[in-house]
Amino acid sequence: MKLGQHIKQHPILSYCVFIMLWSFSWWALILTVVPIGTIMTPPMHPAAIVFMIIGAGGPILAGLTLTRVVDGKGSALALLARLKRWRVGWWWLTLLIPPLLTIVIYILYAQTGGVSLATILQPVVPAIGIGLFAGFFEEMG
Repeated sequence: MKLGQHIKQHPILSYCVFIMLWSFSWWALILTVVPIGTIMTPPMHPAAIVFMIIGAGGPILAGLTLTRVVDGKGSALALLARLKRWRVGWWWLTLLIPPLLTIVIYILYAQTGGVSLATILQPVVPAIGIGLFAGFFEEMG
């Protein structure tokens, strides 16, 4: 049986296998540049960051690749075109109220001399970045 036929018959299994092979292969390479237990210790090794980002691209890469294999030419572009269509109203912006209030509280706390803003932002900024990238790659896949 050809690989393309197998993928068409088992698209979900193929998707899962593709993600596991792609993502965990790149993430395993992190251990070649960073000692175990120090991956998230600041400052992060630049190669580890690159390997994390490339590995996180597994779902989106698998989604686009398997969409092309299963549905044929033009299907991946049609999938990407759907990103332009939003099906939610402006009400979804209310979900930003709790994070914005948290940021304002941290800034006010820093202004009163409780702690420096840099101390607060050091763990928060990378966490937000990782969350946004991971969320986008995961949901797109």
